[in-house]
Amino acid sequence: MISSVLSKKSDFLIEYTIPIITTFIEKLDINTEIIFSKDIPYTGKKDEALISICKERNASNYLSVKGSMDYILGGENLFEKNDIQLLWNDYDHPQYEHFFDSYESHLSIIDALFMLGFEKVKTII
Repeated sequence: MISSVLSKKSDFLIEYTIPIITTFIEKLDINTEIIFSKDIPYTGKKDEALISICKERNASNYLSVKGSMDYILGGENLFEKNDIQLLWNDYDHPQYEHFFDSYESHLSIIDALFMLGFEKVKTII
């Protein structure tokens, strides 16, 4: 599946990643709408752009990873000023069976799929 996507010639990474992601979410029975920021009218940069997107989508919460904290809170807390609750995802990566002697955490879902297959991955996500 991955090799068929990667065998196509493209100058843009998105033309590889989107077909792979959409195939994975379909095979993993994930029912999440995918919306591209380019399809949402927004203004500003950094945290201002995120606020604008939240308002456009009528979102009252914004979930982000802790690694983005400096990016989002680099100035004043615009989320608080705009009455949008800012939530931080503290992801606890699950461990799974591995064919090798050592286990490396926080790899791509591709690693888990190669090690376990789609049905077993469904049980850990």
